[in-house]
Amino acid sequence: KETAEKYRTHKKGLVGAGSDARDAENGGRPVDVEVSVLSNSHWPSQNVEPCVLPTAVRAAMDRFQKYYLATYTGRKLSWQTSTGSAEIRANLPPAKGSSKPRRHDLSVTTYQMCILVLFNTRDMLTLKQIRDETHIPEDELRRHLVSLCTPKHRILRKGSKGKGISGDDDTFTYNAEYTS
Repeated sequence: KETAEKYRTHKKGLVGAGSDARDAENGGRPVDVEVSVLSNSHWPSQNVEPCVLPTAVRAAMDRFQKYYLATYTGRKLSWQTSTGSAEIRANLPPAKGSSKPRRHDLSVTTYQMCILVLFNTRDMLTLKQIRDETHIPEDELRRHLVSLCTPKHRILRKGSKGKGISGDDDTFTYNAEYTS
């Protein structure tokens, strides 16, 4: 048994409102996935269930897995989505007084990528909706959402006041005025 412990996705998508199905699928462009395959003796498997990945990322991983298992018979891959990272491009509306859309390349964790991609098709989501769609473990979900809402990196805005997340009905919206 081997573990595909770390992968890097190069996802260029829209973080914001008004996208269509092609935007959610990476605009028809393929997603690059970089995989590190380690044996369990080098990296013991973790008991963390994989999160639900964006469709384009899942398709790229499936292509790799098909190739890998055809090349190395008798082996098994276990994806450790809790340890990955991603580079995504956020396409935001023009700044006030400009007509040019703004782009930001973001280096995020896999969990943060999964959260941000949900905003390709919706303006607002609750904690419960994000949890149900991503299957990110509760503690990790809250930690990653708070980090996306902090003043230093406020790509998302939290509906409730204070530093923490108040509950399942707490809302999150993308920050159209985000600057890096």
